[in-house]
Amino acid sequence: MHIGVLMVKFNFPKIKLSISAIAVILIVALLCAGCVDTGEASKEKVLRVVFNEGPDTGGSLDPANGWTGWYVHQAGIYETLFYYDADMNLMPKLASGYKQLNDTEWEIQLRKGVTFHDGTKMDADAVLFSLNRVLDPSNSRSSEYSFIKDVQKTGDYTIVIETNGTCAPLISSLVDPIMSIVSPKASDLDKEPVGTGPFKFVSFEPSTSLELEKNPDYWGGEAKVDRVLIQYNKDSTARTMLIKSGDVDIARDPLQSEYSALKNNPNIFLMRSTARKLWIQHLKESPASRQREYSQIPWERSTSRPHAEKGFRKKSSLSGTH
Repeated sequence: MHIGVLMVKFNFPKIKLSISAIAVILIVALLCAGCVDTGEASKEKVLRVVFNEGPDTGGSLDPANGWTGWYVHQAGIYETLFYYDADMNLMPKLASGYKQLNDTEWEIQLRKGVTFHDGTKMDADAVLFSLNRVLDPSNSRSSEYSFIKDVQKTGDYTIVIETNGTCAPLISSLVDPIMSIVSPKASDLDKEPVGTGPFKFVSFEPSTSLELEKNPDYWGGEAKVDRVLIQYNKDSTARTMLIKSGDVDIARDPLQSEYSALKNNPNIFLMRSTARKLWIQHLKESPASRQREYSQIPWERSTSRPHAEKGFRKKSSLSGTH
């Protein structure tokens, strides 16, 4: 069992906030009416975050590269066709709906009026380009989607996915951030990610930081913060000090011994979430593949760690729910 605790820097009325590991930044940034002002004149709102880890694929920010998708999706750069809501209901995101045509074919209708950060239209061509990057045998994780036989465009905003046999979890498999939809006109997805999310890429220092700015043309509504500054720091003591001092607004995995003090701090709001995982021991396989981790949801990899804790320091107000 995995336990996550969030601490946030704002004052808010009693509303229900269910925050998964991958939605930390998105929910806070979309609801936060004012985080940190960088100056009285500019009134720029900046959300400052410290996480324990970030992209670890040699500096690449390509969501189709290993597990990088989890970090750039978490940051609000990319989106997938479907997602799970707070109650674990499968919901459309860049898709507007779907229907099963027969045992092996699924039609997916795409959301209209969505553009990438570079102005490119999000349509069936862009979705095919994105999915085929993962299905390509050269992709290190392509075998996870070997049940997909073909993906075809049947309209400007309609695609059909054909599986090799009956595959009930097909739609849920598209939740994994490796299936993030990317701009087909992006010049270098390793260094400059271009998605449809509420935040646009600004800069990245491997193992150190990621800077984002809001996407004013986001189809889901403009974020209420102007910039997001993410730090990566493996030292739990350092992360705890950053949230206690007010140098960051969100901290993940603070020092366990400090939990009680943080919980009793009137300026820090703690939010706890629980997730489940299934561990399977393969007794007759090679040592490298004997222990594998599977999420409770098919093809969805949890980024939570055992007893993960996250924190937010209270400051500004919330309006609305997410």
